[in-house]
Amino acid sequence: MKSFLDHIANYLKSKHEKDFDRIWLVFPNRRSGMFFRKYFAEQFDVPVWSPRVFTMSELMLQLSNLQIPDRLQLIFDLYEVYVEITKREEPFDEFYFLGNMILNDFDHVDKQLVNPKDLFANLADLKQIDFIFDYLSDEQKLHIEQFWGSIKSQGKYKFQDEFIQIWNLLFPLYTSFHTRLKEQGLAYEGMLYRSIAEKYEGLSNVVFPFSTIYFIGLNALSKSETTLLMSLKKRKLSNFFWDYDHYYLDKNYHEAGYFMRENLKNFPMTDEFLQFQNKSENTGQSALMNKISLFRNINNDKKNIFFYPVNSQVMQVKAASSILESLNPDNEESPDLNALILPDEKLLLPMLFSLPEKFTHVNITMGYPVSNSLGYSFIETLIDLQKNKRFNGEKVRFYHKQILGILDHPFFTFFETEETRTLRNDITSNNLIYVDNILLGDDEVSRKIFSLVDDTPLEFIGYLKFCLYAVSLNFNNQSSDKITNSMIEQEANHQLYLSLTRLETILSEREIEIGLNTFIRFFKQAVRQINLPFSGEPLRGLQIMGVLETRVLDFKNIIITSMNEAVFPKSQSQVSFIPYNLRKAFDLPVSNHQDSISAYYFYRLLQRAENVHLIYTTQNSDFGKSEMSRYLYQLMFDSDFDVTIRQTGLDLQLDRSGKIVVEKDEKVWEKLSRFLSTEENTAFISPSALNDYLICNLRFFFKYVTRIKVPKEISEDVDALIFGNILHQAIEKLYKPYVGKIISAKEFGTILKDEKNQKNILIEAFNKEFLKRKTPAKNIPVSGKNSLALEVLAKYLKQIILIDKQQSPMEIVGLEMSVQHNYRLENIDANINLGGTIDRVDRPGKFVRIVDYKTGADKKNLKNPNILYEKGNRKDFKAIFQLYVYAWLYKECKNVKEDIDLALYITKEMFGKNYSAAIVQKNNPLTYFSLKEHFEEELKSLLEEIFDKETPFTQVEDSEVCLNCDYKDVCRRV
Repeated sequence: MKSFLDHIANYLKSKHEKDFDRIWLVFPNRRSGMFFRKYFAEQFDVPVWSPRVFTMSELMLQLSNLQIPDRLQLIFDLYEVYVEITKREEPFDEFYFLGNMILNDFDHVDKQLVNPKDLFANLADLKQIDFIFDYLSDEQKLHIEQFWGSIKSQGKYKFQDEFIQIWNLLFPLYTSFHTRLKEQGLAYEGMLYRSIAEKYEGLSNVVFPFSTIYFIGLNALSKSETTLLMSLKKRKLSNFFWDYDHYYLDKNYHEAGYFMRENLKNFPMTDEFLQFQNKSENTGQSALMNKISLFRNINNDKKNIFFYPVNSQVMQVKAASSILESLNPDNEESPDLNALILPDEKLLLPMLFSLPEKFTHVNITMGYPVSNSLGYSFIETLIDLQKNKRFNGEKVRFYHKQILGILDHPFFTFFETEETRTLRNDITSNNLIYVDNILLGDDEVSRKIFSLVDDTPLEFIGYLKFCLYAVSLNFNNQSSDKITNSMIEQEANHQLYLSLTRLETILSEREIEIGLNTFIRFFKQAVRQINLPFSGEPLRGLQIMGVLETRVLDFKNIIITSMNEAVFPKSQSQVSFIPYNLRKAFDLPVSNHQDSISAYYFYRLLQRAENVHLIYTTQNSDFGKSEMSRYLYQLMFDSDFDVTIRQTGLDLQLDRSGKIVVEKDEKVWEKLSRFLSTEENTAFISPSALNDYLICNLRFFFKYVTRIKVPKEISEDVDALIFGNILHQAIEKLYKPYVGKIISAKEFGTILKDEKNQKNILIEAFNKEFLKRKTPAKNIPVSGKNSLALEVLAKYLKQIILIDKQQSPMEIVGLEMSVQHNYRLENIDANINLGGTIDRVDRPGKFVRIVDYKTGADKKNLKNPNILYEKGNRKDFKAIFQLYVYAWLYKECKNVKEDIDLALYITKEMFGKNYSAAIVQKNNPLTYFSLKEHFEEELKSLLEEIFDKETPFTQVEDSEVCLNCDYKDVCRRV
């Protein structure tokens, strides 16, 4: 394979035997110029002066005496001009978004050499169109008429009036802005391009600093660029080399050739170059351009195209690595052998860690985005910390998510102390949603990070710079083992610091007040433009590139990842104040222009490649399944290519079907033995633990034997568990004064009427269970879902009192009563500790009653007693089973001989007419004695199984049980 640039270098050597220093070359990017220099040097055995190499933007700057400042300075200047014209002090924060739009529009207007006065005209009379725009085509005039006709015909709406008001400002704003920038010797890019086009258009006596200028491999040209090229063409100072293929050029409908067809028409390649190509290919001097094989490569029979559908981003990296592993690294010195193109820059770092070792020379032409660095994520967390702060009197309180985000950030490992580790545990264990800043940090850096920062940009910049500086010092003073890619992260921190300093300088020089949110947008916009270059030998080995870096370059083997719609090609949303019809009328860029540019990049890459590997993901996104790129569909259905689809996957497969079995060996038995009765050990098995064993005895093993703790999460709203705990606490607090007493109907009525006491009790329970406060607090602000939860709890509490009143007189025997019993197992010759806490023991009638409160979807109707002991999904009858275990414990603990009533206060059913809390079977109330013999026999059997050394712990058969299990990630069942 001979590359396009190699052909150009060969031709230029034959064309110019000397005076190469008087030749200028213009390329689409610097990378292509660097590759050209390599091919050009290979043409000579002796040293020669190299031609001067530019990009188009560098050429424009070389020909102009204007300079382009950074975007922030331009927007500030535009704002000041806007205020002068409108005579009103509009806040800069409100202008910023509009200013960005207007600046983009001015840039497009100038690059396309649009007459701004005509474009920004307000046409009161549509008859003016033929008179004012006589230089436009009928189609262009129609677009203008359609837009202004729709504006005038729809009547007056507020948004139309606002649009017209701003529209009428745009031309004076444009002219004043131009004047202001020229006075400072400044310009935005479009303004500079326009000045060059107007300066050189039609002039024949201007002396250029070159004898010949070659434009190589360009594609989409603006009108300002076209005007300059046309002027140079008339002066016979320029030549043009276009890189294309007849595969898409000859198809008028093909978007990849949209700009190229116009380029070849306006700036045809020199016959001398075409004849030179004919001669080198031995096709004869009279062969035509369209027969030159240099421009007929896509349909080459030797071209191999492979598609790789994968199911995740990680698999894209693995697939690319596997393809690279299969490539032959021979002649690795050559830079045009293998290229890996990453349209999604986020894959760069993962890809670097997955490169095969045999590629000893790797050149990364795409930069690493600073916005993907740890330093940037650290700054974002700091910003969120300060933006979400709250004030409690004079105290500042920070939101737990940002605090934990900082404490868990890799950079904070430099400052971590025992106090900060304790703080992390306190936040999760005490459910601290907001934390006072006086409790945070015990050294200078921690105190600064969690300090109050004024919401002014300059104060904020100082705060962020201090934190970055502290991190940088620790990079230098401590081992870099704490941070992966520490050199990259250090450089990213340096660039972030410089960016903040630059913003600080600009804001200090201007007397314009901006809000914190606007500053944050400034900063994020500036950071998105920063990429860290990778050092290396650019002309050796594997080339890892972005799409834009591939222009005019050819490779034998190419691998392109992320071949998905909206990634390649990118989805382009054009934010513009100029409506679509007017953009079309004045030949301003619209969405299909960008589509054509992207299509050209893709098909040009295919031209001279022999092996093309295209990887795309089928992973679902937020908007549905990821769509394969349109270019892949075109290769499959709109071409004669023989596409090969290769399935790829990880060799590692997780076997989720295998059942986990834990034998009761010595180590397991040692842990299980803590439930055996000894003087030193009081651990006991609770009714809920027995239920867990019946649901899944592996869950019992994880939870009670090995005691694997479930990570605690901060609950911002009252969840189901906390809801139930608050109700339990409230009932205990409400009835505590009556323990050991008989409550009459009158007393229940008094309790029911005292709503203030009920509210205070609920607030206290909320304070303890949700806020985890050890001491009561008054005037706790409760809002949102939590406020609704308290209202529901108040209704439940009142209904429980009402139900109890209907059963009065009632004796309260005990509340939250702890009961324990040692059960003798003869088969292991040991006593088993069983115990639990009964919600309430009362006596509403002849017999004592065990009461359990349930806020979930539990059942009171027991269809068949045998199901109480069935294993697996027990959601419908686990509450009844627990109630029987509590009754048995109470009977054994208190040596009760009489029968025991059972009651479930299920809150979701309590408001039904004639509600009864009794457990029933076929509408007949069940007491403990109803199932006593059967239950105690099954309980004994269950305990013998748990402590049988020959019976292992195993997973439940029904995998639906695992869906909401806390240990599902441990056993990998779902």
